[in-house]
Amino acid sequence: NTLTNNQMAAAVTPSAAPRVFRVGMFGASIMSGYLGYASEAESAGEDAVVITQGVPGELLCVGALNIDPETGRIKECPPGAELKRLIEAHCKESSLAVRVEVLTLAYAGLFSGELLSMMENFLPRQAPFDAACVLVGSNDVGTLQEPKSTFANLQHIYQRLFQHSPQVHVFGATIPNALTPPDINENRTQVNQLLTTITTENFHLVDIFGQLPFERHGWTYATRNTCTTHSAADGLHFSPRGYRRIGELFFESMRTAHCLPQ
Repeated sequence: NTLTNNQMAAAVTPSAAPRVFRVGMFGASIMSGYLGYASEAESAGEDAVVITQGVPGELLCVGALNIDPETGRIKECPPGAELKRLIEAHCKESSLAVRVEVLTLAYAGLFSGELLSMMENFLPRQAPFDAACVLVGSNDVGTLQEPKSTFANLQHIYQRLFQHSPQVHVFGATIPNALTPPDINENRTQVNQLLTTITTENFHLVDIFGQLPFERHGWTYATRNTCTTHSAADGLHFSPRGYRRIGELFFESMRTAHCLPQ
């Protein structure tokens, strides 16, 4: 049979590129998925996420702790990996042609003010985000920085994201619990209470502190096949399960805020 002109045109016309849904993840070692006491070699175990940097459509992490210098592959458990998986599952279930990009900017040991400075240089080189997740402040409270100063830095981080991406939904997070002395606990409580006062449109507070209690006997590489806790044994970081739960909490907040692709 002879093809019609319309049929021939349809046969050679490329399909439209899928929509891109971009998520930015910003923070310190918890946002990078640092595995606590696990060494670099140990963190390449079966529970770790292995990611190729810089490949379109893949998870991109800037500042990850455990990078193989020969392959450039990351061996950690960033919450963004689970968040990406959940968003992609949502798109598949909804029959949406969407490519999900998740970019994590997270360095171990960062204070909130340092993250803000890094973002000032980083954001101008990035396309706008549809959603941005911020989890930083553990190092601030752990060194007893003034709570109002930490809170001010967090507000500036959120504001900078809104300036960069006017349509973005920003998901801030309470500072997670840890095995720390009473004065640090009080500092953390004050910052978390201040975060609840933010009423900016399209800002959403994810209560990591309240939803993810810290267990005393946490994950180590030696117990990776039997440990069921969300915490790492160093008293500050999380297990692979814990990092996946953080990703789930951000996803649940996005769903509640009707921020997911539709």
